[in-house]
Amino acid sequence: IKAYSSNTLSISGMVRLQRFDKVRLYVWSQSGVNWVVDAESSLSIVFMGGSEPTRCPLTGVTILQHPQGGSVAACDRFTFTSLASSLYDITYKWYFNNRLIVGANMSQYNITSATLANKGWYRCDVVSNKDTARGASAYLDVWNPQPKFTKTSYTSKVFERVAKGTKVIQVSARAETSAHKYQPVKYYIMQGNDNSFAINMTTGAITRGNRNIDCERQMKYTLIVQARNPASNKCPPTNVTVTVNILDVNDRPPIFVPTSYSGQVGEDAVIGTTILSVTTTDSDCSNGPTKKVAFVISGGNKNNLFALKSNTVVTRASLKRTCFRPITEILWVKAYNPVLAGANKTAKITVSILDTNDNAPIFLQPSYTFDVLETVKVNTRVGQVKARDNDCGTNGTSGIKYSITSGNINSAFKIDPKWGVLRTVNTLDHHTTPVYTLTITGADGGNPPMTNTTTVTINAVDVAKTCVFFLNPYTAQTVENLPAGVTIANVAATDRDHDPANYTLTDPRFDVDDQGLVVTTGPLDRDTTNGQTSFTVTAHMYKAESNTTASCTATVIVYIDDVNDNSPQFTKPTYAFSVPETLPIGGNVGQVTATDIDFGLNGTVSYTLVTGGTPFSVQDSTGLIETKSMLDYRTQSRYNLKIQAMDLGTPPRFSPTEATVTINVWNVNLHYPQFSQLIYTAYLMENAVKGTNVVNISASDLDAGSGLKYRIMHGSDGKFVIDPITGAISVNASVDYEMQRGYELVVNCTDGYNPGLSNVTFVYVNLIDVNDNAPVFVPVVDSVTAINIAPIGTVVYSPVVTDADAGSNAALSFSVVSNPYFNVSTANGSIIIAQDLNGPGVGTSLQVTLMARDQGTPPMQTSFTLTINLKPASGLTCSFAISPFRAVFPENALPGTPIARPQAYMAEIAQSGDIRYSLQSSKFSIDSRSGIISVAASLDRESS
Repeated sequence: IKAYSSNTLSISGMVRLQRFDKVRLYVWSQSGVNWVVDAESSLSIVFMGGSEPTRCPLTGVTILQHPQGGSVAACDRFTFTSLASSLYDITYKWYFNNRLIVGANMSQYNITSATLANKGWYRCDVVSNKDTARGASAYLDVWNPQPKFTKTSYTSKVFERVAKGTKVIQVSARAETSAHKYQPVKYYIMQGNDNSFAINMTTGAITRGNRNIDCERQMKYTLIVQARNPASNKCPPTNVTVTVNILDVNDRPPIFVPTSYSGQVGEDAVIGTTILSVTTTDSDCSNGPTKKVAFVISGGNKNNLFALKSNTVVTRASLKRTCFRPITEILWVKAYNPVLAGANKTAKITVSILDTNDNAPIFLQPSYTFDVLETVKVNTRVGQVKARDNDCGTNGTSGIKYSITSGNINSAFKIDPKWGVLRTVNTLDHHTTPVYTLTITGADGGNPPMTNTTTVTINAVDVAKTCVFFLNPYTAQTVENLPAGVTIANVAATDRDHDPANYTLTDPRFDVDDQGLVVTTGPLDRDTTNGQTSFTVTAHMYKAESNTTASCTATVIVYIDDVNDNSPQFTKPTYAFSVPETLPIGGNVGQVTATDIDFGLNGTVSYTLVTGGTPFSVQDSTGLIETKSMLDYRTQSRYNLKIQAMDLGTPPRFSPTEATVTINVWNVNLHYPQFSQLIYTAYLMENAVKGTNVVNISASDLDAGSGLKYRIMHGSDGKFVIDPITGAISVNASVDYEMQRGYELVVNCTDGYNPGLSNVTFVYVNLIDVNDNAPVFVPVVDSVTAINIAPIGTVVYSPVVTDADAGSNAALSFSVVSNPYFNVSTANGSIIIAQDLNGPGVGTSLQVTLMARDQGTPPMQTSFTLTINLKPASGLTCSFAISPFRAVFPENALPGTPIARPQAYMAEIAQSGDIRYSLQSSKFSIDSRSGIISVAASLDRESS
């Protein structure tokens, strides 16, 4: 095509594009003598896909979409998008208010969290290496939904103890809407509140809350109040600080510290003397008028003796006093606020008025006289002197101390310093010192003390105090059964002044006259006195001047000679003894006892066995019964004896009755129980019910009345019980041959003696199996995989089957249910390929039902269905004939023992060469050519 100068030649063409196709246009211009083609810049592409054709210059940039403005809430997200097209690589440049946004070079510009600073004009220019396209500007409006308080902080003050609901302060905040209008917010107290304040969520008014406001508890509160926009959860809430100062109210009275006071002052104190000062504290929280305090005497002070100067108690009158007037005065002082009305407190003040020692003690009598017997004991009270003193306390009567200041010969007396009681210190003697004249001084407790004296006369009165017998004891001898009036002794006593004595004695069998002659008052019995008796004789000496009597005693011992006038007497009429039949000859059976109250040979008893023909004898001197031959319980178990007693007097006397002796011979447990068999063996079906007899055990004992009892000591495990009387063993609980095939019982037999003798035997109970368990496949495998070219005879699956029974009940046989492609090993149940599995119509899988049956009567059987998935072998792919492959072998197999041979096949074995096998295991090894797996190390089924 030829074009002339200044003419434009248009060349058009059309190509159909698919999605994602890339287009590039090329223009070749060739310069010649006669023609020129314009440069590339004159070309353009027309896109026909839209409703209107869009023309894009090949050398320029076309903006397909400009950013769109809008309105966004602060804290929210906003995205601007710009789309452009160009044949060349393009870059987006974003501008905010005509300022380049550094780093914004993508087609989208994201504002993740808008603020008021983001409000303004946005533009996106698109730049290529050939051209730049300026974008249109878009305006973004940002409005702030975050609440804003009218003040940055709030401060208020309120009096303590205002009523609940009293307004304290008002806070206010507002939040913008999208139309730049304002909407209500919600108010909350977040911190600093101890329930003393409440806030109206709608109005923001803060009032007194449920807890009373107390300035003494807290003088200032700093509350954190939060405003929330309920219409927006994008922006956080706004906090403001509210300070509330608490104003004091005079609600706390002055408190005395301490709450009571005590002081003292002498009775001679001058008017105006200071006694004590009182102090108070005021817990009101301010230092203003609420803490002012004044004092006044509000009570007590009955005699108007005291006054107050500010907070100091002073005297206002003479305190001179006697002990008849109270020594303490009570004042009540009130503390109050003289400026503000309010509560007040009162303190108790006790003032003790101290006595001055200005009086001496005065004895109640000018002199005292006391009589005391010379024989009184040490520390005997003689009498008491008393004095009084008109002073008080230790200066007065209570403080007087008494002392002996003269006349106390040999320190015979002492005086109680507090009470004035005189007591003896040493013994007195009328003949040495008949009269004592003491001077007693009384001194009060003053400083210095004041004293006074009195005279005390003490007469030591003579007392009859000596008496003595010439002999002590006296002895006498007589014979029993003599008549009354026989003189047996002569006793005599005297004293220091040789005064006459009167005599008495204590035994009614004797009497004594004024001369001291002792005589019998009747016959004496030696047998009741054991040949000797004694009594006491008392002599009495009388002193008329002191009306006292002295006495002394002596003992008279009387020896009485015996006469044989009593017969022996058994201590009881009958005796009973029990002895074992094993008692040896000369063994002690028992003892009979007789007594004779006479003395010497008259009272010596001898024993004689009257009954003859027995295996017993009696010792004549002791009454001890002994065996003279062996005893046998089975021959004779009881003996009755007669024994007589006599004394050795002249002539002798015999017991009036004979003693009856019963001797019981008791059986001795000499023999152990003996079982009829050393070992018992029994057989029991495992399905035997409770109560079934197993075996009968029997034993015998040569001892009489042995009362044998049986029990199972060990091995029963609760399965068996034994009748304790008959020895019959029976089933107590079900037994299971599969759990335990037999029991070894230890049976004990004990006789009825205490202590008893026992013996044991062994009972072996052998359980007989019952076919009560079906064969079990463990574990049941649902499917295996075999290649379809595996040869006939290949073992596809070897099951593991158990039967808990024994013998023929556990002997198993196997069969395959109606599948012509497989046979089964009747011995171990292995499934074996019987036909070609690669033939027509075989399919990709086959199902085989394997049946296991035991040989019990009746037999029990179990079956399961195995799915065999057939895998084709192709090319050089190597495939195992069976997968998974199971091997079963005993845990004690020695290293080197072959246990399995998994076989692999290849469709084109001639091209692939020999198959090599490998195995990763420390316990097993594999032959690389044959594939035979063998044991390589010792194995333990319990650990793995």
